[in-house]
Order: sequence, then structure tokens, then C-alpha cells
Amino acid sequence: MSNTIITILKENYWDSEVINNTYNIKHCENGYETHIPYDIQKIIKKDYSNTGLFIRFSPDFILTQHTSKIINSILLEYKVTATPRFTLKDNQWYYGQVEADALDNYINITKIGVKVAILIYCPYHPRPLICEYANKVNRSRRHSIRNGFGSNTDYYNIDLNCFRNFHEFMEDEFNVPISVTKSQLSNDFYCILKTNPKLSIKHHPKSQYKIETGSNWIV
Repeated sequence: MSNTIITILKENYWDSEVINNTYNIKHCENGYETHIPYDIQKIIKKDYSNTGLFIRFSPDFILTQHTSKIINSILLEYKVTATPRFTLKDNQWYYGQVEADALDNYINITKIGVKVAILIYCPYHPRPLICEYANKVNRSRRHSIRNGFGSNTDYYNIDLNCFRNFHEFMEDEFNVPISVTKSQLSNDFYCILKTNPKLSIKHHPKSQYKIETGSNWIV
């Protein structure tokens, strides 16, 4: 799902003339999954030292902006949270999940002054595309799950309402007006997200609270 949303954003936003040339923003690969050979990845996945976790969960992309007045660079990680926590009932639409080791690593990196942002696609949240710095994310206690559903790795529940809309983030951090991002990510863009079966909501089999992808979006 992450690869799908990355591809769609590259085609509709990052590689566009206005973002590349008018605002001088470049989006490029950086991390473990994009640059480390697969045979080495298999070894790193078994290394739970601080170094191993740092390598494994290094953000996969860089955003950089170079103008006559500024140079601004951040690390960017994509996450998709597609399965609502049905046990939260009406609040389930406002919370997501991220792998605990990954978020811990992003927060640790920020402690040495590095900017690490998380861009989340959440098909059940009213704002499906949101972005925020890792150290500003409100998270629950660490949870473990071993029931065979999902990735079976420790995770945090995160408050999606503490994230900015993607267009707000781009205006605040890279001076791209909200109107510009909205024009690039028009209704056609969100229609692509709604109709792509790879990007649909994945309701838990036990959930009694089911909605269609895009039915509650405010974009």
C-alpha cells in the first residue's frame, strides 16, 4: 500500500513542474528498503541492536528545497494505516497504528536535531492524507499483538487528529501555498485513491462498524 501511494503522489505531485521548478522541491529515495541489497536486508531484520534498528527504520525518502534564500531538508517516511481499531467504536476513525520500533527510531533521530516527518495515508480518516513531525505524534503505550492478524509486531495507537493536513504541512514547512497543493491534488487525485482497490479500508473481520473508502472524506 505504501508503494502505491508513493507512486501516485510522485506522478501527481512530487514530479510536477510546479513543485519541482516553481518551488524547487525535490523528493528522492534514501533508506534501507531502497538502497540496501536484499540479502543484507534479511540479516538486518534479525539485528535488534540500536544500530540494526536505526538502519532498518531509517526514513526512506528525503525532501529538500533549494532557493536563493533557503536550503531546507527533511527526512520523510510514508505510512499507511488502513485497518480501523474497531474496539474504539466511534473513535476508531481518528486513530491509527504504526510499528513501535519504527516510531521509536524516528523520535530518537529527532532528539539530535534531525527533522523526520511521517506522511500517512489513512483511508478511513476524514483527512486521508496527513503529515507531521515524528516528535509531535501523540501515541499510546506500546502494544503487543500475537493473534495472527496483521504484522504481529509491537505497535502504537496514534492520534491522527494531531497531524496536519498534507497541504497545511507543505505550506508551513516549504512555503507551498495551500491553494497550489490543492490544485495539484484535485478531485481527480482523490478519485484515484478511492477507486484503487489496493488503497481501500481493510476492516477487521470482527468489526461491526464498516464504511466505504472515501465516504467520510473532507478534502
